[in-house]
Amino acid sequence: MKYAALITLVATLFSGACSSNAMLVRKDPNGGRVALQGAYMPAMAQARTLMAERCRGRFEAVEVGQSVAFRCRSTQPMAAELVTRIERARNW
Repeated sequence: MKYAALITLVATLFSGACSSNAMLVRKDPNGGRVALQGAYMPAMAQARTLMAERCRGRFEAVEVGQSVAFRCRSTQPMAAELVTRIERARNW
């Protein structure tokens, strides 16, 4: 009985140590910060998903470590450039 409880305790500790995830810890108007926990590759994959959802697909990782700072890339500069080109074409 004691051995079964000990095995269960050890298994629980190891399963918790092996899990990895990412969590959005700060939101900014133009991005935020995602904290990584556990193994790097699975946590980073989950972090990319969170950043893509927050930025509607377009983001840039600014700083990578135990946490990832990111900023969203806006489509507005491209739209402003398109408006400028249209105005130039009209004036031509």
